[in-house]
Amino acid sequence: MDIRNLYQELIMDHGTEPRNFSTLENASHSAEGYNPLCGDKIQLFLKIENECITKACFQGSGCAISTASASLMTEALSGKTVEEASLLFETLQTLITQDKHHDKITDKAQDNVQNRTPDKIHSKMQDKLRDKHHDITHNKIDDTTHDKIDGTTHNKIDDNIQDKAQDNTQNKTSTDKLMELGKLAALSGVQAFPARVKCATLPWHTLLSALKSEKV
Repeated sequence: MDIRNLYQELIMDHGTEPRNFSTLENASHSAEGYNPLCGDKIQLFLKIENECITKACFQGSGCAISTASASLMTEALSGKTVEEASLLFETLQTLITQDKHHDKITDKAQDNVQNRTPDKIHSKMQDKLRDKHHDITHNKIDDTTHDKIDGTTHNKIDDNIQDKAQDNTQNKTSTDKLMELGKLAALSGVQAFPARVKCATLPWHTLLSALKSEKV
């Protein structure tokens, strides 16, 4: 299923029928979050025993996106250690706020690679040589000059290969993140609505505050 369709489906489901929407009387940690841009308010309750989150609940009011995000989050937190929960926050935050920027960088890098093909590099080098030594014909260019051109071209080709390898590694990392997040990966669909990104991330920032809070 397309990520945007999954996003819409989960927002509709968890936004209208949120899971773990209640207070938690025996909570060990809690925090409140507020998004003034949309008016979202959330209060998060956690029960942490031996560095493990055994229960997560929330209450509040807000748009369907913040409610769905909080609902999905509380489901995912059950059984996670405090460290795992912190890593989950970092992974989701990166996925929602940085992947689109990474795609633009990757596209630009690919364009640069395509515009720097060996033939074009070689042609530009020859043009420069002709301009500098206009009275020397191409056939009289000595072997040393040819070696320099070939070496420069070879180095640039190696750079292009390394750039492509780095892009592939970064794209693989993004795919791995999606696999690790499961249903939570659908929240990346909020990238299509920049004004709503803070709605989706509010519960997660509240989680970070709760993890750092003193015991209730």
